[in-house]
Amino acid sequence: MRPLAEYIYLDERGIEIFFNQIVDMVETSRVTRKEKGVAAKTAGQARLSGIIKALGGLDGEVSAEVKGSRLDVEESKSVHSVEQKLRRLMQSLEESNLLVTSLDKAIRDTRNSREIAYINIREKFNAPQFYGGGSGVDRVNADRVLKLEKGGALDYHDADDYYRHPTERVILNPGIGKMRGGGVMGHTSHEAILFRGHSGRNVPLSIFGTLSYTPEYFHIKPFAIWK
Repeated sequence: MRPLAEYIYLDERGIEIFFNQIVDMVETSRVTRKEKGVAAKTAGQARLSGIIKALGGLDGEVSAEVKGSRLDVEESKSVHSVEQKLRRLMQSLEESNLLVTSLDKAIRDTRNSREIAYINIREKFNAPQFYGGGSGVDRVNADRVLKLEKGGALDYHDADDYYRHPTERVILNPGIGKMRGGGVMGHTSHEAILFRGHSGRNVPLSIFGTLSYTPEYFHIKPFAIWK
């Protein structure tokens, strides 16, 4: 069983539009009808009676149960949730070899082609609104976005594996209207505790979205962000 995702941000409308473009056959809902009562049993027994007749038997007992029978139909409708569509969308991109799971590779591909890259990455991002131990939550609510960034001078690594860390600046600004708080980040919310606990630096996040190139930085349009 895959680990359950704790979503911080979900762009439901964006996922819906994207899903409808990339999935050939979209099953938006499924209706299940279930017959209850004696009549439901009779349908199966009617088929059985044909077999009995073929074997030279009688179907008197089957016919007796038909009298006074009542048919109850139970109908249920199930609709794909946004989380299910998100999983199918990522699966479709992965099967088409369009999904990139390395931010460094996505940056190289996007820089060379100038086309967007579809990404499903796990990286550490900085949240400048939470720097300095101040009230980052108030800043997020005032800005109406959660500012996240990676790379640049603040992310310089002087270790031997520095070449493994992207140095290009990557930014994303998910709007709080699509976050779990319904348009407001609470001071005691899980998101606030997460970003405050890291003092806004090197916060581990999983992101599904698109990466695009600009002359000054690389921009991520997120469809989903989870812990």
